[in-house]
Formats: sequence, C-alpha cells, structure tokens
Amino acid sequence: MKKFGKTGIIASAALVAALSVSSLASVMAGAQEETTVVPKGFESEAVDIAGANEALLGWQYYFYNDKDAAGNDRGFSYESENLHVLATENGRTGNALQLKREKADGELVMYSYAFDVKADQNYVIGAFVKSLCTQTANNKVTFKVKEQGANGSVIGDEHAVLNSVDGRRDDWTETTFSYKTSASAKTLILKICAEGVGDFYVDDITVKSSNAGVNSETYQMIGVGNDGASEDPASMPVLSGVNLSSDSSDGDGKSLKLNHNDVYKTVFGILPHGKTYNLSFKYKNTSGGTADRMSIRLDNVTTAGERVWYAAPVNSTAGTPDTEWQTYNYEFTAVAGQTDISWIGIASYGGYLIDELSITGTDEDGATMQYIVNGSFSGAYLEGYTYGGNYNVAKQTDGTYVFASSAATKDDGTGARGYLRLDTSRLEQGKTYTLGFDYRSGGSQAVTILYGTYWQDQISLGDCGQSTIAGWTSKSFEFVAGTQVTDRGDNTVRSATTIEIYGDAGICWPTYFRNFSIKDAAGNEFIENKTLVAPDVVLGENEFPYGTFEGNVNYVPQDWTFEGEGNIYGLVFDTRWEAGAIPDWKICLYGTEEVPASAISKEIAVSKRTLALGYKAYTGSVKVSALVGDTEIEADENGFIELPEGTESVRLRFTATEYAAFKKLFLGTHTHAAPAEGGTTTEEATCTKIGGTFYYCGDCEKNVYIEKIPMLPHDLEHVHEDATCRDGVDKDVCKVCHGEFNVTVLPATGEHVYEKEILKEATCTSNGTEQDVCKVCGSKGNISVIPKKPHDYKDGKCTVCNAEDPDYKPADSEDGKKGGCKSSVSGGAIALGGLIAAAFVIGKRKKD
Repeated sequence: MKKFGKTGIIASAALVAALSVSSLASVMAGAQEETTVVPKGFESEAVDIAGANEALLGWQYYFYNDKDAAGNDRGFSYESENLHVLATENGRTGNALQLKREKADGELVMYSYAFDVKADQNYVIGAFVKSLCTQTANNKVTFKVKEQGANGSVIGDEHAVLNSVDGRRDDWTETTFSYKTSASAKTLILKICAEGVGDFYVDDITVKSSNAGVNSETYQMIGVGNDGASEDPASMPVLSGVNLSSDSSDGDGKSLKLNHNDVYKTVFGILPHGKTYNLSFKYKNTSGGTADRMSIRLDNVTTAGERVWYAAPVNSTAGTPDTEWQTYNYEFTAVAGQTDISWIGIASYGGYLIDELSITGTDEDGATMQYIVNGSFSGAYLEGYTYGGNYNVAKQTDGTYVFASSAATKDDGTGARGYLRLDTSRLEQGKTYTLGFDYRSGGSQAVTILYGTYWQDQISLGDCGQSTIAGWTSKSFEFVAGTQVTDRGDNTVRSATTIEIYGDAGICWPTYFRNFSIKDAAGNEFIENKTLVAPDVVLGENEFPYGTFEGNVNYVPQDWTFEGEGNIYGLVFDTRWEAGAIPDWKICLYGTEEVPASAISKEIAVSKRTLALGYKAYTGSVKVSALVGDTEIEADENGFIELPEGTESVRLRFTATEYAAFKKLFLGTHTHAAPAEGGTTTEEATCTKIGGTFYYCGDCEKNVYIEKIPMLPHDLEHVHEDATCRDGVDKDVCKVCHGEFNVTVLPATGEHVYEKEILKEATCTSNGTEQDVCKVCGSKGNISVIPKKPHDYKDGKCTVCNAEDPDYKPADSEDGKKGGCKSSVSGGAIALGGLIAAAFVIGKRKKD
C-alpha cells in the first residue's frame, strides 16, 4: 500500500551536506510563498512534480502537530510519516476514503471542498464508518462542519465535534447528525478527523435538507470504568460510543454494552423520601461465560423495611447467551434519616447489553417521574438548545424528555457544572421577556441563571434553591433583551446575547428542568421545542457531491517513473475560496539498503554541460544523478553533474535507501569559463581528496578539473582491542589520515576490577573517604568512609590537632602530694622515679 511521507524541512546548507549534489538554496518568504535563489553562474528552470487521484478530488487535508523524529511538534503540514490519506476500492458500495494512523500523536483533518447550502435550514448529515483498530475510546472518527458566509467568512465554531464514532467497528456502521445553518450561510465544508491508531474508512457521505434535526448524543454524567477487579475503579471515563451496541430493545439502535469487569455509574436527583421506586431495565447476557451476573450498587431500603446497599443481582445461566431481551425490576423505598439515594452502579461479570434503564417514582400529584439520564442511550432532539459540561436528558414514561444538570458526578467529568443555552436569536433588543421553567431536585445551589456574552460580563437573572418535594416547582424571571453588560476585565460595554441556565453546583445532586419558555408581553412563545422529541423527519435529496469517492483510487504520477516503492502524492486545493492555490504534490520514496527506491524524470532537454539540482526536502536523503541514455552520471566533488560533450537531453534520477520526500525541483545549467593563461594548478591525490590539474571558474566560483586523479586507497592496518569490563573493538585504521573503517564493537564482558583510591585522608578530627576505581577502565564505583585516626598524645596534648588528653596526669598533681596517694604501688613508683631524677641532676651539678 502506498503511503504519504513525513515532512521535516531541511535547511539548504544541511541538504548540500547530505547530498552528493549542489542544491538551489530555498528561502521561505511566507507560509504560502517560497523564493528560490539560483547559484551564481547557473540558469534555472523548474521541473514539474505532479500527480492525480480521481477518487480524492474534492477533498483536502492537513496534519497538525504530529511529531518529528526528534519528538518535536511540527505545526501545520501536508506531509507526515505516520498519518496517511488514501482511497480504497474496498468501500461499502464501491470506493471509500481511508485514513491511516500509525501513531497516536498529531491531528489528521480531512475536509471537503465548499458546497452550496440554504440559509436557516436543517440538514441531516450521514455517513458509513468502519474502524479497524483496538477497542478503545481513543480511536475514533469525528465529524465537524465549517460554515461560511459571503466571501468565505467563517460562521460559528468550525472545530466543534458534532458527531463521533468511537472504537473498533468491524462492519460498516451508519452514523447521522443534524446541523442547522445560520441566516447568513452560503456554503458548508465537511470535516472528517481520525484519532488514535488504526485504519479508518468512511463511505457514502450524504448531506440532505430536513424539516427537523435528529437526536443529539448526550453521554455526560455517565461513566464506565474497568480496573479488572474493583467495583469502584479509580478512573471512570465518560460514556462513549465504545460502550454502545447497535442491538437495542426499544428499536433506536443504541444500548449500553458492558464487557467483563466493566462498571457503569450515573448520578440522579436525590429521590424524595417516603416514596416507593422501581428500578427497571432490559438486558441480554452476551458472553456465555462461566460466571455471568451483574452486581447492582444502590443504597436503599427494601419494601420490607431492610436497609441494604445493593439491589437484587442479575444471575444468568452460565455459558448460555441470551437470544431475547430479558426484563429486570426491583422495587425499593427512600427513607428519611437512612438513605439519600442519588446514584447507581452496575458491575458486569461476563458481557451484557442494557437498555431502557430507569428509576421511576410517583409524584404527589400522581404523575410519574423517571430519574436516570439517557437510559435509552440514544440522546434526544435538542433543536434550539446548546449545552456544555455535565448536562444530559432523562426520558420520561410518556416518551418526552427533561433536562438534567450537575457539577459533580461519578465519572471523570466531575467538576464541570452543566449549563444550557436557549435560542434567543429572535428576541428584539430593548423588549421585556419572561423566562419560565419547571425544576426539581438539586442541592442548595440548584439553579443559577446568567445573561451576557461570556463569563466575564454575565449578570444574574436569578437563583433557585433545592426542591426536595416529589413534584415540579415553577419559576419565572423577567429580563430585557440586549441588556447592557460590562466586562469585568477591560470594562467594555456590550449587549447581552446569551442566557445560560446552570444546574446544581453541589455534591452529585443533579437538577432537572422542563417546559422552558420565553414569552413577550403579548404572550408570544419563542421556545418551540418543549418535549425534546424529534418530529417525523422528511429528508430532501443529497446535496453533497463528494461522498462516494468515485474514480481511480491510486495516486498517478505525471511524467515520472519509479523503481522500487515510491510515487507522487498530494492534493488539489479548492480554489473557490483559496484563489491561486497551487496543488501540493511531492515525490515519496520508500527505499531500503537491500531494495533502493528511485524516481526517474522524463527526458529533459539541456544545452549546457554542467548541471546542479535543487529541491525542497521534507525528510530523508537521496542520491541524485543524471541518465544519459543508459549511462548514469553522479555528482562530482563540487556537487555538479558534468555531462559528456554533445549531450542534448537527460533524465534525472533520485535514489533513496530510506524514506525520503521532496518537491519543488529545479534544474540549474551552466557552462564553465575557459582557464586563464597560467591559471591552472596541479595537486597530488591523497586518500582523502582527489588530485589532478584544475582551474578556478569565476562564474560558478568552483574549481574545475582539466585532468583528474582519483583518490588513493587508504593504507590500512588492523587494530584489535579485547573486550574486558569495557567494550573492545575490531577496526581498520588508515596510517595516513587516521580514518577508521570496518569498525566492530565487541561488547564488554566480566566484572570491573576495583582498587581503593583515597579521595580524602582521615585525620584525628575528621573521617576520610575512598572510592572503588577499576584499574582496567577507570570506571568509578562506591564511595566509602575511612574512620578517624586516633589522637597522637604527648605531654597531655595531641601533636596533630592540639586536643587535650583526658587521661593525662601531671607529676605535681594533687595525687602526688602527702596524704594524696590513692595507690601505694603507683604512688611509690612515681616518688622513686622522682628521687632518681633528682639525684641525677644534683650529682651532675656537683661535678660541674
């Protein structure tokens, strides 16, 4: 399979060093412009590098911040060694797009040409996706939309993810999402992004006008974790498409999929005390294992009055998968002072599908409330609303939906307080309106309503406290559309445009909302979508022209041939909004030492005998040569290709023994000036440079050889050093230039032979230190302490440091006086010694 190559622009100086040919220096003048400087004395002409891919016409792409070989982010590029844009014949109904990712870093963004759309129109965008990758939420295909107004101006957030297909999909999976254009929309651009590692395929993309949108996926406030053992995994990623199955009990094509040791958790509004509730869901055992069961964590009081921490488990017949959906029901109560029930956990042992998960209770007015968010796992119709943070929907028993919002949850989204934005685009500035809604549950900060343009200038329209009753509480607040608000940062005054309604800010007690309304003084309603139930959708014809990838799927080079693995890859830009954009094509070679890869140009007419080649290189190095007939001529020591007399045309050849990619090829031609009289020089050849007779060409500023003597062979002698505790070596060393050749490193063997080396001598006042030093290689080992030396006392003092001897007893001490003897033996001996010394001195004096 052909692949795109990595980019890594090499400076022209490095390129000259890497190649045996002179490069034309390239200087970047801007992000879209390059200035090529022609070497002195050369005339230059561009050599076309062009290709085609019919199947990908109508599409463009870019890569962002994939890493180069040194681990550095590369910014925007159209080349990557690890990210590839391809077309394949193995599509769902013919050809398909293939996005290949060999590493996880960096973005791969595929985007279509702009196509015309109607303003203020709902569109349903559909596609089929197949993902061959590991089953993880990090591997995914996402969809985004770039909306453009007149002259290509961007409207809205082109980077917002509107749909995602997560994890491995062995079969083609249909996915749809809706998008409503603004009042000033002219065109749309569809973006498809691949994340993670794997092969991702997309086919049969359609964009159809619609009378309404489709359900939006809402996965917040739900987590699924798996640490292989615990029913309380430390990590609980937010639910994603990886955790869903297309097999469903209610026919919506979505159910929760739990693998072995998966744990599902969600939070809900605290259940009012003194009521009876029913936990219900549909399930299928899918694994057919040896211990197929589900453990259900739910703090509750049974209908018999027993305080328990688990609901009744699900126990399936081991080794027998279910072919039909089974029904689970568990009735329980919430008792004041015993339970504040606000979350549920389901641990799967074996594999299970779960659908229509609900907890229902009866309100004071006899109505039924269902508390679990997105228990059918298929989202809701959110036309007219946008949301962020921990916001979700709860499907009611009558088929309608209510909103739910919380700050803290049981998944890894904890802390992102949810908010809902209402559509206020039809309100008239300066007019007074009434915002109304019903709410229930929540904590002490159950509801906060803000009005402004963003967080730094928002003002409060009101707050609501916790509602603990089994029923709904109605609230309303007046506001003036376009109220002036002041930025708390730079004091800019703006007209408020956005209402944000926040749910609870407390501890895992979501707030529920329903019946949002905005009315003017005359009672006109500006919120149309009350039930969050999608109307029957009527679709128009497909308006997207680039979704089937018809034509030849291969990249076809123009005027180039290849030996080994290589081709011309690239894209053609949409010139409708990028006027003058030049197609981006490059040569990519996938060579090895065993099987080099070469690109060979068509015949190019030449009128001069000296050639120099230049190009913009992205990665790797190549050997450049010219083919004159069947004769290959490589570059000389100047980096020039010197052609035989009478040559009229050549083919250029680029050969790589690694991956290499380049473009913007230039051919420089030159005729050397004649040598001045007496202007030649002769030098002897050595083993490091050629010899011969040459002269200096002032036009190209290089030495030109009239007669050339090849370099002499090296005078080699073999050197061998045994491996010991350090590496040994076998090598050939030139006696003349001392160059080393045929070097083989012999891995170190054996232990170091250590000797003690004193770093610091010990004294009678401080310790010393010594270190193990290998006597073979000098490697240094452990450092150890040398204990202090004893004092050298004399006459009561240390001769080194002058410290006093604590045991010293001078001769005239109290112990030597009358009556002071403590020992007759020692005292007598001392006295006798003194008498002898005195007698000796007296006798000497007499003699004198």
